[in-house]
Amino acid sequence: MPNRKEESSSHTRESQPSDLRPEMVSNILTNLQRNGSLMTYKGFRYRMLPTVTPLGKESSLDPDGNPVYSFRQKFAAGFGGWQPDQRVRSQFFALARTEGKIIQLAVAKSVVDDNIDQADYFTLEGLGKKDFDALSELTLAQIDANVEVISKGKHVTMNMYDYKARLVHINGVQELYNGDPSTLKKGQMVLVQGKVDGYDVNHISAYDANLKLILNNDRTVNIKLSNGYITLKKKGVFNDDPNYPVKGDTVQVQTQLYHPEPKFLIAPHDSTRLLKPSNERA
Repeated sequence: MPNRKEESSSHTRESQPSDLRPEMVSNILTNLQRNGSLMTYKGFRYRMLPTVTPLGKESSLDPDGNPVYSFRQKFAAGFGGWQPDQRVRSQFFALARTEGKIIQLAVAKSVVDDNIDQADYFTLEGLGKKDFDALSELTLAQIDANVEVISKGKHVTMNMYDYKARLVHINGVQELYNGDPSTLKKGQMVLVQGKVDGYDVNHISAYDANLKLILNNDRTVNIKLSNGYITLKKKGVFNDDPNYPVKGDTVQVQTQLYHPEPKFLIAPHDSTRLLKPSNERA
């Protein structure tokens, strides 16, 4: 793999903002959800900066002339691991660790074609409190981002490594579903966030429970849950204690459109998170 300063005709320059300024993550994510251009990557819908192209196998140049390598270049012949000062772009989800207020960006399964033992972690350094909180609150939402590697990789398992890194660009964020079924296609991943209005267990169906949510725009969304679990939020992190939705809970669910007609969304085990408990739960 070429080093950071090596010129390559395969690089395409992308018009992006300069490196991320401290404590700006929340503003960037909010602006992308409101004004970002719609882009689909392997069934996930993102709100992106309008000048950013879909993630491919090629590298690009940022405005300062730094090569930004697609994470998929990890699978190229002769790859020897990411090196300090290299910039890497991928789709990630953020894992919040309370000890030391750490955010790990985990490469999304869709980028590695579900071969999760090929995905790497990038443990972020230099985050302020507001940035930490904003990334923590993404919960299940994926982001498209560039990181700058600042250490050699530490082996985790199989072909998975953990690198210390700095977050330098946020290119996009997974779109929150607005409740309009005309925007859905079969197989599409749909991120739903809303308040629980109903929950009932179906012991006959292959799906264990039905979940009814009210979105911020007052639209109603019905989801079929497998196992019907939510994950409680404690001390700023999500643990594995199972529980059940309670009316009034605010939850986030990573779902998939199962049938085009009639449209209904399914959510497998461990795809639902409790964001804010109802008064009954509290």
